[in-house]
Amino acid sequence: VADIERSIELLRAAPCEYEFRTTVLENIHTEDHMRDLAGWLRGPGRWTLQPCIPREDLPDPRFRSSPRTRRATLERLRQLSADAVPGVEIREGPESEIGRRETGRAPPGLPRG
Repeated sequence: VADIERSIELLRAAPCEYEFRTTVLENIHTEDHMRDLAGWLRGPGRWTLQPCIPREDLPDPRFRSSPRTRRATLERLRQLSADAVPGVEIREGPESEIGRRETGRAPPGLPRG
């Protein structure tokens, strides 16, 4: 935990743009858990919530068959976190154009345009 807190401090102090990301798994990320995360990330930074998208190539086999995180869950957790982190947003997934439509910019790693 101390290493994570130090990483957050370093990013906030750096003169560059940054984004915190959380891949939400419905059976792991409870409302209480998300409140705790929002407390850590409190402030003006950007925090992106993204769904778990099960795939066969995920390193942990437990997540390969997890259900895809529902949009309603992401939205509920975004609303819950928005007071602490006004920049919290939802990105549907890197293979999706939804992130580009919602934010006006391409998700990192995808071509812009």
